[in-house]
Amino acid sequence: MIELAVFVGQAERLPCRLIGYRLPPAVVNERRRKARAKAIKKGRALTQETLAWLEFAFFITTVPATLWPAAVIGTIYRLRWQVELTFKRWKSLLALQVLKGTRPERIRCLLYGRLIVIVLLGMLSRLAAWYAQAQHQRELSLHKMTNWLTRKDRLARAFDHGSLADLLEQLVEGILRLCKQKRKRLTTKQLIDNHIHYMDSFIDKATLVQQA
Repeated sequence: MIELAVFVGQAERLPCRLIGYRLPPAVVNERRRKARAKAIKKGRALTQETLAWLEFAFFITTVPATLWPAAVIGTIYRLRWQVELTFKRWKSLLALQVLKGTRPERIRCLLYGRLIVIVLLGMLSRLAAWYAQAQHQRELSLHKMTNWLTRKDRLARAFDHGSLADLLEQLVEGILRLCKQKRKRLTTKQLIDNHIHYMDSFIDKATLVQQA
């Protein structure tokens, strides 16, 4: 792991910290394989310099080292990525960014309505995630879960008709269809719950579970 003081920008030079982690050989080989496949698809050739860069994971931050030591930056950025995925899911599945109309009252109604739906989806998703883990030791796919609840207006009809209990029963019966494929690596939540360092997270799942 290395840390360098760098500047970002041309007109305005912003001082930052650049943190680099040297990745394990297995991870590097996989990154290079994907890079070569992408280069071939685009009719390009990878340089040795590009292949060398793939040996590292780089992070940049303005947070001082006294608050975030270099050793925790990788884990923090994993959490940040989960936030990015959450907003991406809201936009792709619930069209949060699409607002038709110009009247402020209409825009507020659309935003608040969708935010209420997001809260309801979050509550149902946490319940389903707990059940999938407790009963089947599987990880719920929030993408599949949201798709299932919004398809055929399942969630809206359940509230309109007062049939939320029936919806939950259907959810429990088909929970395995809404789970992710079994992973070879631990989830971000499992890594954090078990206090596993960013660099240690690349070890195979069985070894990590045994160590934890």
